Amino acid sequence: MFDYEAKRWGSAPLRPRPWFMNGLKLRYLLADLEPVRGKVLDVGCGAGSVAKAVKRERPDLEVVACDVSRSALAVAEASPEGVDFRAAQAEKLPFADGEFDFVWIFDVLEHVEKP
Repeated sequence: MFDYEAKRWGSAPLRPRPWFMNGLKLRYLLADLEPVRGKVLDVGCGAGSVAKAVKRERPDLEVVACDVSRSALAVAEASPEGVDFRAAQAEKLPFADGEFDFVWIFDVLEHVEKP
C-alpha cells in the first residue's frame, strides 16, 4: 500500500512547462479548463501544486482540492494561494452531485486499493 505520509506529493511549485511530465500534464489540464467557468475540484491533490498552479493561471475559477493525507494538506494549507483545501477520501467525496463544473484526478488511481 502506498505510504501517504512518506512524501508530501505535490509540494514543489508547478508551472505549465512542456519539458517535464508534470508541466505537460498541467498544460493539457489548462487547455481542457479553457471553456470552464465556476467551481473546479482536484481529487487527490497531495500538497496542492496542481490546484495552486490552476488558481495562478485561472484566478477566475473557484478551486477546491481534497486529499486523504492530513500531513500533505498541512503543507498545502501553509500557503493556500486561494485554493480551498479539504480532507476527503476519493471514494467518499463529501460534495453534492453537480457541485463542480470540472473535476480532475492526477496520479491517484495507482494508490487506491479498489479503484
